[in-house]
Amino acid sequence: MSGVATIIFSGGHWLVPGLAALVALAAALVWTGRRSTTERRVRLGCGLLKLAGILTLVVCLLEPAVGRPAGPVRGPICLR
Repeated sequence: MSGVATIIFSGGHWLVPGLAALVALAAALVWTGRRSTTERRVRLGCGLLKLAGILTLVVCLLEPAVGRPAGPVRGPICLR
């Protein structure tokens, strides 16, 4: 039986700059969205997609890695 996987952020030193960039870009997104002349639902949909992209980039800066607890090994392990 396997254990629960954990997420390890190896780029933790990028947390503060990443959050600062997220806040700045979200503020710019809101500012430009309010000045737009398109329909509100279009602005909201496009803004949410842009925010999802920005959040994805910030998470990639943190270099997430999924780790699982070591369990029993089935079969021999051959290393050359």
